[in-house]
Formats: sequence, structure tokens, C-alpha cells
Amino acid sequence: MVSNSMFAANKLKTIFSVLAVAVVMATVGLVPASAAESPFPFLSEAETTKIKKGEMVFRQPTSWNNLSVPSEAANRASIIQKMKQKRPNYIGEVLMKIPVAANPDLVGRLEKYLTAPQNMVGIRYWSKRNKEYYDLFDEAREISKGSAHGGTWSEVSLHMEPFSGYTSRNEWTSDSRSLSYSSRNLTSLSYKGVTAVNSGDLEWRIELVKAENYWILYGLGTVKAFDMLGLLRERLTDSFIGRIEAYFTAAFNAVTVP
Repeated sequence: MVSNSMFAANKLKTIFSVLAVAVVMATVGLVPASAAESPFPFLSEAETTKIKKGEMVFRQPTSWNNLSVPSEAANRASIIQKMKQKRPNYIGEVLMKIPVAANPDLVGRLEKYLTAPQNMVGIRYWSKRNKEYYDLFDEAREISKGSAHGGTWSEVSLHMEPFSGYTSRNEWTSDSRSLSYSSRNLTSLSYKGVTAVNSGDLEWRIELVKAENYWILYGLGTVKAFDMLGLLRERLTDSFIGRIEAYFTAAFNAVTVP
């Protein structure tokens, strides 16, 4: 009799725990991807609605464990693992889901756009701090290019104010149904003579994958920067997050048809 009572009590406890989690999720507006009919986890109801309408969503995850990397992305596990190891302090994601019918050659268009450095010059980002637009990059020049491990790579010389110039290494692979692109800094970025971002700590990732009748686009920008123990946090947040949103927004808008 005692054993049955304990079993019943534990069962009730489990049910109440599940209900409590559901209530909390509903309260904060987060819903599972499957229930929301969205390929992106950890979205709010408002964000999910925008995705279902084919609109772009920009979000700032608090850490690696609530990234919205879609399960369909071939590099999902490695992206999350790398972010867990790096623990960047500036993170931005741009998400989108659009019909294949209106964008049959999206892989080719996106690859052409991403691999032409000059497309990065002229993108403008909004500074919330200064209430003014600034250039994302004022210099972007390809230094070298080659192929390896079934993909293509390039090295590009870049400059964005107020930081020093730096060199990035870009790598990408593609087929008829997907494209994976990454860019990371090979050299450090300094601000007023002080190293702000070490080599390898500024990275852009794009995953494009076809899922049934839709294209899923995922953009991730991360920076692990020295902000002088918080003294430059506001300035760097404005600069890095604004740039991340502007870069992926410009790229996705340039190649997609809603």
C-alpha cells in the first residue's frame, strides 16, 4: 500500500512539473519549434509569427545554449559546440524561411553575393547610441583564393572604423540543396592601440538549407571582445551588434524574393 501511494505521489509530482514548465514557457512567450511550425528553436510567439509570414527575424541570444540554429543545418552541432567553447560576449542571429518556388536558384545567388568582397562595402548600420548611420566596412579586398577539402576558401583584407584593419579567412561549401559559409578573423582588431578582438574571435556563419518547399536561412555573428572590464561595453555592443544585424540583413535582402 505504501509503495502504491509513493508511486501515485511521484506520478502527480511529475505531472505538476510538466505543467509548471508549460506555464513558464507560455509566460515568457517561448514555444518549441515543432509546435510553432518553425525550424528555429527558442523563438517567442511574435518571432515565430514573423517567420511564418516569411519575414526576417533578428535576435540576440544570451549564450550558446539558446542559439536558434535550425536542426536541418548540417553544421548545427559543430556551431553550437564551438560557441560553447568560445563563449563570445556579443551574439546576433538573423533568421528567415522563404518559399523555394520564388527562389529556385538561391544557393547560386547567395554564394555569388558572399564571395564578392566588394558587396560588403556600402552596407550601412544604424548606431542606436549615436543616432546615426555608419559604414559597416570601408575596405574589402580579396588577397588570395583557393580550394581544399571539397570546398573553397579566400582571404580578404577588411577595415571597419573605429578598429584597425584585419584579414579574414572565408570558407564555403555548397550543393543544389545547401550552402555553408564561415568567416573568421586571422589577425586581431585593435581600438586606439589596444587589442579589442584576438585572432579567431570574430566570426560570421551562414547556413542555407532546403527543407521541403522552403529555404531556411540562418545567419550568426559572434564576437569575443575585450571591453576594458565593461568600460567599453555600451560602445562595443552598439558597434558589433549593429554590424551583425546590418550584414546579414543586407545579404539576405540582396538575394531573396519573399
